[in-house]
Amino acid sequence: MICDPGPRSFELLSPSTFYVALTRGTTLGDATRLNSAIYFCGENITPQRLKNMTIRITDHKPTLKCQRRRKWIRHLDRNMHGSTVTKKEAEKNKEWCETSRYTQEELYKNIFMQ
Repeated sequence: MICDPGPRSFELLSPSTFYVALTRGTTLGDATRLNSAIYFCGENITPQRLKNMTIRITDHKPTLKCQRRRKWIRHLDRNMHGSTVTKKEAEKNKEWCETSRYTQEELYKNIFMQ
């Protein structure tokens, strides 16, 4: 995968785009993930760019979109609930999904006519 990260202003408007490119390039590498399949080109790929992707140059604070993303992630982390489904139940549900077939009429009756 060949990646030109484009100008820094693009990353500031669309946080994580460059990160996604980096992670995809890593997963395209070998099985150990020590050798990636990503190659960078263009004038925008610098060590500084890699170290401070989410920081504004003017005041060295996170960009507004990055602040909002962090706030959203904190919200998700605080509201995450563990599953009470056992492994056996999950396997049983998966098997049911893979083997069960319903017509549209049967599905409608099961959902709305009970």
